Amino acid sequence: MVQRTYNRFDLWVKQDNTAIFSGSPSFIDAKNLDWLKDWQGVTLWPKINKLFTSNVALRGIDAEQLWTPDNARTIVWWDNGEIYKFNSTDNTPEYTIAWQNIVQIASLGNDYIIFTKANFSSATINIYKISKSDVQSWIWTSLASALLPSALSHVWVPPVLAVWSELFIWGNGTVRKFDWSTITATETFPDDYVTWLTLQGSTIAVYTRTWNVYFWDWWATVESARGKTWARTEKAVNLNGRDFITSEDWQLKQGSYTQFWKIFNSKNSFRLEDKSQIQNKLDFSSNDDNLNHTAITALDDVYFFWNDSIKWIYKYWSLIAWTWKGIHKIITQNNAGTQIDFIYDMYFYERTDRRLYFSYKAWSTFWVDYIDLDDLESCNTWYGVTEILTWWTAFKKKLNVARISVSNVDANKTASLYYRVNNQDWVLLRTINSTTEDIYYRENITKEADWSPFKQFIDIQFKIELNSTTNDNKPPMLNELLLDYTIIEA
Repeated sequence: MVQRTYNRFDLWVKQDNTAIFSGSPSFIDAKNLDWLKDWQGVTLWPKINKLFTSNVALRGIDAEQLWTPDNARTIVWWDNGEIYKFNSTDNTPEYTIAWQNIVQIASLGNDYIIFTKANFSSATINIYKISKSDVQSWIWTSLASALLPSALSHVWVPPVLAVWSELFIWGNGTVRKFDWSTITATETFPDDYVTWLTLQGSTIAVYTRTWNVYFWDWWATVESARGKTWARTEKAVNLNGRDFITSEDWQLKQGSYTQFWKIFNSKNSFRLEDKSQIQNKLDFSSNDDNLNHTAITALDDVYFFWNDSIKWIYKYWSLIAWTWKGIHKIITQNNAGTQIDFIYDMYFYERTDRRLYFSYKAWSTFWVDYIDLDDLESCNTWYGVTEILTWWTAFKKKLNVARISVSNVDANKTASLYYRVNNQDWVLLRTINSTTEDIYYRENITKEADWSPFKQFIDIQFKIELNSTTNDNKPPMLNELLLDYTIIEA
């Protein structure tokens, strides 16, 4: 007999599809999966909350970080020059900058700096400025005309980086320095195109469309060092002194100063939850040059928008410091349960109301939603798919028992276990909707749900589905799944 136990949920979603003999059991595909800090298991999380909707596409989100959140001091920008706030009414902009499309907004001290284009095919960018107090008071007179018309040129969303009282912007083949009123200095880099800017300590990392990254102290006239990411960089975000970089070739990389290494690469598979067509996962390419932040940090975790076959937001890091870092899907659908088609921007409000906001498209509607990172209220449905178990592939095997432990199940909160052998269809083994011992339900499963005997197999996968109709903070949970099987035929 051979056994394999699924209870190391800190490993999250793995890149490879096949179980490795010495490796810990993992999921290869999942949806709305989270491993709780109390180590009990994986469960439904998080609940998606609606903010507002619009009829035109949005590009970004920003807010003033205050101890007492003020939704009137927030700003969300859209195509056609439309500006919303967190407390805006659906489809009702607070102000429209006439004949302009907003492509970027940066927070600089007490002001919002707004970058616009007359149309997206143009490279000419105008700079507007408005104080956060004017935004709070709905005073929009400063946006009647541009502070700096035709200030710079950039074919995409311009990379910006605020450092103290200065804003660094890429445009016209240079990194430019803006100090609230004028562009005061420029620095040219001997490269193709700058795609993003980050701050590592007191050094700005200048990422380019080629493999090159330049490290530059903003008072210097030349870069202090150069490195190579070994991939065409798209966007980057810094956490704890390290940059996490998404690239055009779908990779996710991590770097510290001039050293970079790959964390994940894209995978194409017929063995994920849906096997009817080839699916790709871990695809970090953006496929839209007008995206803003495809990666942000929140509570010492990194959140990424991924361009998989089905669009997701993923979370990367470890929930407990000394466990393995891993990655999982936390957002796949919007507040109405509609599959998300495209995500434009993410923003983390970190003071008091610790919320992760994201702007996106779902069908023909454009939305801003959020999740509360301090709340365990759950979404409605979750699944996790195990890796392909093929130990000694040339041998036929027989499943003796699937032993499962779940908790917080009742008539409104259910857990269903499926298996599929040799990449056939999913077959239900059990749907659990009651407890047997306090909060727990344990069962040794020896037959299918219709009492048919287990199928013999060369390879086997399992899927666990959790469903809840209550959206409360005690969702159903998978605590452990154990497989016991025997090799029966060479």
